[in-house]
Amino acid sequence: MVSHKVEKEFWDQRYAAKDFVCGVEPNAFFRQEILKISHGRLLLPGEGEGRNAVFAASIGWKVIAFDQSSEGRKKALRLAKREGVEIVYLVAALNEFNAKPESFDCIAIVFVHFTEAERNIIHQKLLSFINLAFKVVNLRPEISADIVGRNSF
Repeated sequence: MVSHKVEKEFWDQRYAAKDFVCGVEPNAFFRQEILKISHGRLLLPGEGEGRNAVFAASIGWKVIAFDQSSEGRKKALRLAKREGVEIVYLVAALNEFNAKPESFDCIAIVFVHFTEAERNIIHQKLLSFINLAFKVVNLRPEISADIVGRNSF
């Protein structure tokens, strides 16, 4: 397993580039699914440069995002300012982030990299942060975008 410090350095270096690595438009699957859910509090773990957070905030979500990369955070906050939206963006690794149980209405994991063993542990931890009435969309290891949200479709 790669150390947190090595991973953080990798992502900081990658996100330090002038251009956005994945662009500024939200992930297509994320956009499609988030538009189906009533607005509330959204958690975006491993959010990178903030493209999904900014989109969600633009349609009315209260967004809490986090990533281990401080460079990703800087770009996300610049993008949010440019688009005239507010997001809360923390610097934390997936295994470091904590929240009160049932404090989010939706959690979306988009292109977050972890091992299969880590995935099970992280998914269970993140599920504890969501309201009890929820819907899981594509929560499968082979899919790169997972959306967990309250059942208000």
